[in-house]
Amino acid sequence: MSASLNSRNTRRARRAGEPHARATRCLRDLWSVGPNIERDLQSLGVQTAQQLARRSPERLYRQLERTTGKKQDPCVLDTFRAAVAQALDPNLPIEQCVWWSELRKKDKR
Repeated sequence: MSASLNSRNTRRARRAGEPHARATRCLRDLWSVGPNIERDLQSLGVQTAQQLARRSPERLYRQLERTTGKKQDPCVLDTFRAAVAQALDPNLPIEQCVWWSELRKKDKR
């Protein structure tokens, strides 16, 4: 595991175990969401993980293509799928949290 993933995992675990952990998770609390994906999701009206949990990754992907007028890389769809899965299940195993997860991709084929 890379150093950045390891430190992020530690922060995430620490946050989840805190007695006063935030009831509303931010998009950036999700493993697959960096600044660009966060900006894309916000442009689509998604501000929190709770809002994301109610959205379809495929619909978000198509909406992003319509909004930007550009064909998006299929990795963006993989990232949306990983982010929605995490929004739905805060205890999702780490190997399913990353957008490149083979376990997650097999479930979607």
